[in-house]
Amino acid sequence: MRTSTKWAIAVTVVWLGGVAAYVFFKWDKFLSMDPNAIGDFLAGTMSPLALFWLVAGYRQQGEELQLNTKALEAQLTELSLYVRSNQIIADSSKRQVDISEQAHHFHRSEFEENKKYLEDLRRREIKPELTARILKKSNGSWDIEIKNNGRGFAKDLKIVTYNFESLVFNFVGTHVNSGAIATFRLDGQKPSISEPFFSIECKDEDDHLFNFGFDFDEASFALIRTI
Repeated sequence: MRTSTKWAIAVTVVWLGGVAAYVFFKWDKFLSMDPNAIGDFLAGTMSPLALFWLVAGYRQQGEELQLNTKALEAQLTELSLYVRSNQIIADSSKRQVDISEQAHHFHRSEFEENKKYLEDLRRREIKPELTARILKKSNGSWDIEIKNNGRGFAKDLKIVTYNFESLVFNFVGTHVNSGAIATFRLDGQKPSISEPFFSIECKDEDDHLFNFGFDFDEASFALIRTI
């Protein structure tokens, strides 16, 4: 109960007590009063009380309006803080998303770089490196020795030439391991020699294709690597 209401009740009790005391001490005169006089007496004693309660009610209503206004202002402040808090959370979430995306792009880029580095490293590790030299030449036939100086083996060897009629491999299979030597013979040399003298196609362990081309140098009677 509000303090103003308590004061209003207290004033009412005192007022009614005063009226009751007055009637008590004037009881004989009160009984001898005409009904109209009694009505006038009651009207005269209750009118100030009614006016008092009218003023008290108006004041109480004003206090309630002030309290409601303060409550609305508090709610508005709370709502503003809530909106601000949500905005801060949203901004923080956006920054976290941006940071996560940047980290993802960075790690992906780093992963791609590492992957490319490892692929290049492996390719160098397993790359065959073929060299060739002439062992013997007689009557249009050429005995050729090839050596794999690379770290990886060469597989699916294929000799390509347009300067000879036939080709004879002197080794079993089409693999040449690292450090291994293999020989083959080129028969039926054609009158005009085009370039290259011959070429060797092969694959590494991961099926990457390589091509080694060789030309014949008459001055040094040797095979020269062209590609």
